[in-house]
Amino acid sequence: MSDAQDVKSSRNLLWMYVYTAIGNLGGGLGSPFVPYYAQELQFTSLEVGTLQAASNFFPNAFQLPFGRLSDAIGKRIPFIFLGSLTASFIYILLILNPTPLVLIILVIVQQVASSAINPAWNALIGDMSTSDTRVKLISYLTLISNVMILLAELVFMALAVKANNVSAFKLPFIIAAVLGMASSFVMLLYKEKNTGKVSPENKQSFGAPFRDRDLRKLLFAYGIYVFFMSLPWALFYRSTVNVVGATNFQIGLISAVSTLAVVLTIRPVQKFIERTGPKWSIAISRIIFVAVPAMYAISRNVNQLIILNAITGLGSTLTSIAFIAYILEIAPPSNRAAYIGAFNLVSGSVSLVGSILGGYLGDVFVYQYGVIVGLAVVYVISTLGRGFSSTFFFYLKDVKTYPETPLGYFLTRYRTFFNRFSFMRRF
Repeated sequence: MSDAQDVKSSRNLLWMYVYTAIGNLGGGLGSPFVPYYAQELQFTSLEVGTLQAASNFFPNAFQLPFGRLSDAIGKRIPFIFLGSLTASFIYILLILNPTPLVLIILVIVQQVASSAINPAWNALIGDMSTSDTRVKLISYLTLISNVMILLAELVFMALAVKANNVSAFKLPFIIAAVLGMASSFVMLLYKEKNTGKVSPENKQSFGAPFRDRDLRKLLFAYGIYVFFMSLPWALFYRSTVNVVGATNFQIGLISAVSTLAVVLTIRPVQKFIERTGPKWSIAISRIIFVAVPAMYAISRNVNQLIILNAITGLGSTLTSIAFIAYILEIAPPSNRAAYIGAFNLVSGSVSLVGSILGGYLGDVFVYQYGVIVGLAVVYVISTLGRGFSSTFFFYLKDVKTYPETPLGYFLTRYRTFFNRFSFMRRF
């Protein structure tokens, strides 16, 4: 690489970091709190479930066509810019105390705009990295993202102290809109090289990624798992607000603890994935989330939810890095955005069904058995389903061979740690 190319690459990385920082500071003040905003507006479990389903389906449903289009024209920045600009502007409209239908429509528009961002962004990560540097780049971006999200959650908590009602959400949403739109213009400074139309693979149909055996195995396992995973999503908010009785400040604290756990575990997770490969991290992340619904079923105070979210922060870190690393590993360079889009299409479609069904079942069982028992029934179903489907991820295969197995990795670190203390060496 020439000096000029090296400088250009460094500047491009800088703009990616700046975009990640500003965008996630804004996004951290917005998207995590929309379901709680709906709960504050007295939405039913079914309405919150529909909102949650829309939040998961629509940013995923359109990723495949957007991804294919990005691959075909060899451009990432236009999709990131327009998607970020539109999605951020929607936050301004959310503060008008909309009805359930209007709020759901606004969220759908926002998430369709967001669906243009994700495949282009992750393909850009693939374009900017090699197989050996990819996990490190993803880790750096994840670290920046979560540090800014943590800062956003602290800001939300400070604002929520003064207003524990609907008004607590309005200023954060305005800030989210301003920062999000500002971040979109940052990416216009990125000097993009046209990467498209260099391979016959770019002329394949939308269904081409689904013919990849490695991707199909991942989609099969994840499709079943995410169905059971999404069942209680809408009910978690109801448990947090109606059963545990968390205030807006405590809601922000729960999110902040989870994000802090992600920040603290990024570096060790990066090292673990670099040595053992993304497959094992994907499997471990699924196991970590198995017991979450059961814990919500028995939690009766905010402290229990804080501890739970601290523990599951490790699972979130593994998820954030391992899935993207694995998909970029198995995807041809000219079809990276399409592979990301295909994965998220399946994820969004299945979680749409699971989240709506979970919200409906929550209303039915709560009506029959009361809030605590009714929610617990759905939580138990989700826990059992997650446990069963988590075993499928052990059948994934890494594309290349990695230096260590997970067991060997931990045994090596265990010996290294205790050898630092002379009195422990005899063990």
